[in-house]
Amino acid sequence: MKKYVQNITFICCMIFATSILQAQDISRKWALTYTAAPWLKPVLTSNPANKSLGRGFKSFSVMGEYYLPGKWSVEAGYFRTDVSYGWAGSRTMEGMQLGTKRYLVHPDFFIQPYVAASAQFNWSRHIEESHYVYDDYYRSQYSKNPYISFAPGVGVEIYLLSPIAFVARYNFNIGLDSKTVMDAKPESADAYLLRDRGMYHHLELGVKITFPFRLTGDEEETLLNRIRECYYLIK
Repeated sequence: MKKYVQNITFICCMIFATSILQAQDISRKWALTYTAAPWLKPVLTSNPANKSLGRGFKSFSVMGEYYLPGKWSVEAGYFRTDVSYGWAGSRTMEGMQLGTKRYLVHPDFFIQPYVAASAQFNWSRHIEESHYVYDDYYRSQYSKNPYISFAPGVGVEIYLLSPIAFVARYNFNIGLDSKTVMDAKPESADAYLLRDRGMYHHLELGVKITFPFRLTGDEEETLLNRIRECYYLIK
C-alpha cells in the first residue's frame, strides 16, 4: 500500500511539473494524436420504455495533423467505434477520418481551443443483422451503418509541455442513410424497442505530440527540478 501511495505521489508530481508552461515562441509543423471515448451516447428516435443503454461502447482514433497558415490545420487517420445499445446489441464502424480544424487563439498560448469538421468513411460492415429466439428470450437487431458520416465538433488542447498536450474533443456524429432497430424481450423482464437514425454524441480524451519535438530551456530546467523534488519527497 505504501509503495502504491508513493507511485501515485510521484505521478502527481510529474503532472504538476509538466503543467508549468509560460508563453513561448512555438513553431509546430505536424502532430500525432491518440484519443479514446469516455462517453458515447446514441440519439434515440424511439425508446418508449426509457431503457438505459449502459456504458458498453468502445471508441478510439489515431490521427495525423498538418498545420497550415492562419490557425488552420488538416487531419487524417484511422477510427474505430462500437456503438452500444445495452443488452440489445451494438454496431461497429471503422475506417478513415479526414477533417480540418480552426484554432481560435495565438499558437504560443498553452490553451488551444478550436472548432472542427470531419468526415468518416466506414469500410466495416454496412448491414448488421441478427435474430435470436429461445423460449421467452428474444432479441432482434437490424443496423444499417453509414458509408459516410459527418462530425462537426469543438475541442481544446492543453499543452503540458511545448510539444505535448492533453486533448478533449466533443463531436456530434451524423451518419448518412443510417438507422438501427433493436427489439428485445429479456427473460423475466419487459420487452422494449429502440430506434435511431445513425446519430450519436461522442466525447474524446487523449494525448497529442507535436513536431519538431522541442522543449524550451525553461521547461527542461523546471522539469528536472520538479523530478528531483518529487524524488526526495517520496524517497
